Amino acid sequence: MTGEPTGRVEAHAGGSAQQANLGQGDMRVYQGTHMHLPAERPRTALFTVPPPPVLVGRVEEMTALLSKVRTARAAGRPVLVSAVHGMAGVGKTALARTVADRLAEEFPDARLEVELFGFTPGEEPREAADVLAELLSLAGFDAAQLPASLPGKSQLWRSWLAGRRVLLLLDNVRDADQVRPLLPGAASGCLTLITSRHELDALEDVARFSLDTLPVEDAIALLDHLSGRMPNPGEGHRAELARLCGRLPIALRAVGALLAEMADADLVEAMRSATRPLLNVPEGERAVAAAFAVSYHALDADAQRTLRACAWHPGPDFNACSLAALTEVAQPIAAVALAGLAKRSMLLRLRKGRYGFHDLFLGYALEYSRRHDARAAVAEGRERLYARLGAMVETAVAKVLGNASSPTPRYTGPMFDTPASARDWLASTAGELRRVALAALEAAAPVAFGLAEDVAAWLLMDDRADQAEELREKVALDAGRSGDRRHEARALTGLGKIARMRDERDRAEEFFRKAFELYLEIGDQVGRMDALWGLGDVALRRDEFDQAEQAFQQAYELGLSTGSRKAQGRAVTCLADVAAMRGESDRAAERYGQALTLYQEAGALGGQADALQGLADVAVERGELDEAVERYGRALALYEEIGDRNGQANSLWGLGDVALRRDEFDQAEQAFQRIYKLWSVTGNRRNQAGALQDLADVAVRRGELDQAVERYERASRLYAELGDRLGQADAICGLGDVAVTRDEYDRAAEAYRQARRLYEELGDRNGQADVSLGEARMADRRGDRDLACAAYARAGDIYRVIGLTDWVDHCAQERSRLGCA
Repeated sequence: MTGEPTGRVEAHAGGSAQQANLGQGDMRVYQGTHMHLPAERPRTALFTVPPPPVLVGRVEEMTALLSKVRTARAAGRPVLVSAVHGMAGVGKTALARTVADRLAEEFPDARLEVELFGFTPGEEPREAADVLAELLSLAGFDAAQLPASLPGKSQLWRSWLAGRRVLLLLDNVRDADQVRPLLPGAASGCLTLITSRHELDALEDVARFSLDTLPVEDAIALLDHLSGRMPNPGEGHRAELARLCGRLPIALRAVGALLAEMADADLVEAMRSATRPLLNVPEGERAVAAAFAVSYHALDADAQRTLRACAWHPGPDFNACSLAALTEVAQPIAAVALAGLAKRSMLLRLRKGRYGFHDLFLGYALEYSRRHDARAAVAEGRERLYARLGAMVETAVAKVLGNASSPTPRYTGPMFDTPASARDWLASTAGELRRVALAALEAAAPVAFGLAEDVAAWLLMDDRADQAEELREKVALDAGRSGDRRHEARALTGLGKIARMRDERDRAEEFFRKAFELYLEIGDQVGRMDALWGLGDVALRRDEFDQAEQAFQQAYELGLSTGSRKAQGRAVTCLADVAAMRGESDRAAERYGQALTLYQEAGALGGQADALQGLADVAVERGELDEAVERYGRALALYEEIGDRNGQANSLWGLGDVALRRDEFDQAEQAFQRIYKLWSVTGNRRNQAGALQDLADVAVRRGELDQAVERYERASRLYAELGDRLGQADAICGLGDVAVTRDEYDRAAEAYRQARRLYEELGDRNGQADVSLGEARMADRRGDRDLACAAYARAGDIYRVIGLTDWVDHCAQERSRLGCA
């Protein structure tokens, strides 16, 4: 290496070293032997890192790696060894080569890549001694000069590195023992990049970088690059192909090559129709299958068994508790086993101690399970899983609802300390619970119906109505076929609640009535109460107050016969709602107060919050706004304690309404923005739309009409996308009111026409009255007294039918002001 650094360094092995500069090389004393360290070698032998491939994405990872190296060099510190780890085929080598290329000018003495075959199909991992002999040969040592022992070779290698600026890329490392003798030691001018499927925890002073699958956008960009052509606009096939490849570069490369020869749609169909996505992509299938096989066979027998047990799990993720149930091992041991598999990139780490398979690897793990595990053992493991999770979800849901002060008899694990801790567990486990419940139903497991119903109850609380409906429909069907009337009735009641929530009143009534008849048939009083509450609520939504009161009174009497304070409290709350809807504020306040006492005796926090909410609503009607704010605040605190988002939103809405009544627009905006954020977190678009309407109302009151229109329009679009005609009608009616304020009468008339049509289709008389009231105000503003009088009369008549006396009086006063006949 003429003109290159001569490496005048001190040997670190065999005691004190002596050194003499010989001009074209160094003379060292190594274990009593004088050795010549060559200084001149052909440059090509010392620059063996292949050119990097075209790298798509990975900007953040590459920036982080480069920053680590350059920060250390600028500070004069030894450059940390960097370990890039991740699953097979994720692109570790491509990233490391790209980083090496970016740093080329900073390491002019040598840039060396060594393939260690740690996880190469058909190859044994290389021994460190053999690798050192190769590296020392590249450095100019003859075979006769090399020490026989591994420590001797390692020390000689480090002596040669000292004082030089060398970049070493150690690719595909099996474990720490394989790579430790190759590291530069105190040679501070050197950088070592390591790629491995293991995290190599045993290595010290290592900067570790975990490489995940590509983001969707980068996966699509890689397919575009490899195919050499852009897709047709609007097809969306590339995104589907990226998903089918699990966004794993090794699979994307095989699929991208095929895209150069065939249509996107045909390849999507070929991959969708296979039992495994790559089955019809031979090159990709061979590469990924081989990569998984090498990693699997690198595990010891216990780890292999654990991985196969994870494959038994219905998915999509799991934790140590579930693995312990599947395998009958202690939970701490299961936790250690899962962590070990994640460190070897066989499992993905997820949030809160949860793990999962990469989509492509799961199929291979299941194949190994089919070969090695008895079907009976798999079935028994799943039965234990169903029982464990069934007991836990039953306890957690009861705790969230304020029904449990101790675990149920079936649950013997750690108790959930608070409703919030129970809700946190349910939220983190929701995906697993749903899939496990479906698997239990498919297997007709003894606990299947109860598990599915409890999971559905949670999913509904967590704003996942479609998923809850799917479970309950399957329970109703399977229970009906098996003659299990109780679980069939429970499922029907649950379906009624979902339909009621969607304002599908006829459908809800049908479900509740069928459930009531089944409960009556089997003599289940608690079930009858639940069905009666549903029937009463549907009647209340139709403004059929007598029918609603009759249903709630029956439920109250059943509650008395069972001695359940909570059931009585719920029935009394419902009776209070009827009184409030009828405008009977004194009677409503009395009943809400009675319900609060019953709920307190029962220790039902959610019920207490509901009663306080009702008392606050009554206080608002009476104009007792300070008292209302205090009660809404107490209700909000209880809802927050148990994690009830619906309740929190209702209390916040009450606080926002009071603020609007007081012209405290900032406080109102703040309350409704909190509601919007509450639902944005969960992705509940229906409730987001409701919050937007409230925010639009605030903008109207502030005179910010452009902002009001924008919010009403956003709400209307959301409701239309969801098929919620009632919400859409309310938002359109709001747009009509704004148009009236702006004297845009044609636009207002069209909005009212659309809203009226929707209200009439739904049979919503309150909405029809609101439209008539808007039309009356529009006519009044235009100076058309006769039309205004007629519209006020229509509105007043409807308000009278539904019992809203305050609005009846308001319409009468307006007619009197106009001098209507």
